[in-house]
Amino acid sequence: MEGKSSLIQGLPLITVILALLLFIIFRVVSRFKKQALGDTGRKNLPHFQVEVKAKEDQPERIQLKCPALIDKSKGVMKVGIKELTTNGAFVTCPNPFPVGESFPIRILLTDRDPQKFNAEVVWNNQNVLEEEIVTRGMKVRFLKLSESDRKAINEIMTLGRQAKALS
Repeated sequence: MEGKSSLIQGLPLITVILALLLFIIFRVVSRFKKQALGDTGRKNLPHFQVEVKAKEDQPERIQLKCPALIDKSKGVMKVGIKELTTNGAFVTCPNPFPVGESFPIRILLTDRDPQKFNAEVVWNNQNVLEEEIVTRGMKVRFLKLSESDRKAINEIMTLGRQAKALS
C-alpha cells in the first residue's frame, strides 16, 4: 500500500513534467510550421530588389521569312531567316549547328543585295523532341557589327515593318 501512496504523491509532479514537455513540443512544432509557411517572426529581413528589364531593353523583333546562305568548309547550306532582331536572327534549318559555332551568313533579300554577317549560335532546338518543335532551327547573334552592318539591319527591319503594315 505504501508503494501506491508514493506513486499517487508523485503523480502531480509527473503531470507537470508531461505538461511542460507537451508545451515545449507544441512550441517547437508551431515555430517550424510558421517558418515553413514563410513567417519571419517579425524579424526584419533585408529588402531584396528584383530588377525587371523594361520592354525597350528587349531588341525589336520582326518576322522576316527570307532565304539565307551559310558558308561552311563543307560547302554552302541554304537556310531560312524566320525572325530578325537588331543583334541576331532565328535561322530555320533541319540540322542546327552546336551552340558556340560561328560562321558567315548571307541574308538574301528580293529587292537588295545580299547582306553578309558573321554569326554565332547561342541556342538551338536540336535536342528538343520533334513533336514539341514548331520550327527546327537555331538562334544566332551577329558578331562584330560595323556601323554599315547596323544600318543595313535597321533598313531591313524598317522594310519588314512596312511590309507588315501593308498586309
